[in-house]
Amino acid sequence: EPEGVAYISYNTYPGWRMKQMNRDMVLYHAKQFGTPQQKIEGARTLLAFLNANVSKNNPYGMVLERELNIILNSNDSYVYHEYMEKINKPCYFHEFIEQIGEYTLAYLGEADLGDMLMESFPDEVKRQLSLLSSDRVHHEQYLDFLHNRQFRQTLLVHASALGVQAPQPLQLQHLLICAELDRENVNDAIAGNAPVRFVAPDGGVVTNADPLVKAALAVLGERFPSSMPLEALYHAALEHLGKHPEPHREAANLRILGEALMGFHATGAVELHSYEGYQFSTEKDIPDPPCATTLAGAYAQRGDAVPGRWHESVNLGLLGQKALLLMDGRHSVAQVKQGLFDAIKRENLRLTDSHGREVHDASEQRKRIDDFVEDQLRRFRRHGLLLTQ
Repeated sequence: EPEGVAYISYNTYPGWRMKQMNRDMVLYHAKQFGTPQQKIEGARTLLAFLNANVSKNNPYGMVLERELNIILNSNDSYVYHEYMEKINKPCYFHEFIEQIGEYTLAYLGEADLGDMLMESFPDEVKRQLSLLSSDRVHHEQYLDFLHNRQFRQTLLVHASALGVQAPQPLQLQHLLICAELDRENVNDAIAGNAPVRFVAPDGGVVTNADPLVKAALAVLGERFPSSMPLEALYHAALEHLGKHPEPHREAANLRILGEALMGFHATGAVELHSYEGYQFSTEKDIPDPPCATTLAGAYAQRGDAVPGRWHESVNLGLLGQKALLLMDGRHSVAQVKQGLFDAIKRENLRLTDSHGREVHDASEQRKRIDDFVEDQLRRFRRHGLLLTQ
């Protein structure tokens, strides 16, 4: 398609140089085996042997140890694909760009915006990189050097369709924004100029001192998982601060807010979406009895990982899986809690407190289950696993 976008994932140097030696050793060892499963088991055995007997007091030993940890925590399909595919030709980013040029294609960007931004680097590093980089290709290549990048997820377009060369803050006006953030300290003032820390459910923290940005983050947190466009968020932030719009400052303020949100998106704290999709106002949007979507219910029948509304994999855990299966539209919230309590007793499942200690007292178990189900209802709602009224 003339206006289409291609997605290509590929291994890159310099990061894959270290993985290459492990692949070479695994391929050599795998020659003596016949089936893919035998080759995979052989790869795990070889690297375990090397890891146990190579000194860790040098870079080689540390690389082996890291690779073994990756393999031990990966499924067989990943191990076979990563280490035993017949064709695996990593390249430098600039070599990839030279190749696509032969097909009149152009580099649009990375699928993950965070891979293109430099939020984690000090200002001096950014300044020096700008002096080294004569163009965008050089900039990206030097980022690979800095990150020791092993893998890219690149977006391409026809060269004739290439427009904006880099993400711009005001492009957020075409997207919807949401974020699950809470103030670390509820007493921190939004209106002042002191930095305020906002915490995400995964423990990630974003900090900002600009009152407008802080107010926007507070609004997003209050309205999550609903999303809103940049301009609407800007006006909601002003209202949160008790300020009236100033038309002559709006464009500049939108740019400031957009730049901050792009940076937060790069760290994973702020989500950007292109369609409205899933909107809520309050927790009362969850019906009682709760009912899982057909897709979530079908996946939960097979395992504890289900697809969420935003195309992410949601890991439920054993208790979460059982809770979701009880949310079939026929059990009230109270019945879900009772059903989970009965399942724990019937199947002798382990229930722990916030410190990881096993809970045996029945009344304490009920309290833990009540809190767990309420937390899961909010979590399932956030990921779009439940039908809404």
